[in-house]
Amino acid sequence: CRERVNNPAQIPVEAPAAEKEAVRIYNSTGELVKTLVDGNMSAGFHQVTWDATDNSGNEISSGIYFCKITAGMHTQMKKIIFSK
Repeated sequence: CRERVNNPAQIPVEAPAAEKEAVRIYNSTGELVKTLVDGNMSAGFHQVTWDATDNSGNEISSGIYFCKITAGMHTQMKKIIFSK
């Protein structure tokens, strides 16, 4: 799944059950850029917003990023191409 976005990005997340979810953004070298969600979510579809900043609040540069979505035992990766 590839998504080309500008600021901010809307990331669709499906929680199969009410359980702990994690939504994290990584750069192309695998370094953690931003944690968007780290906690319990209700079952169903959600939209998570990424404001194109890192965990320190700094604006990120254009490039390729990866969104890792973990729900229970399930993991999904999404490729995000960010351009300013």
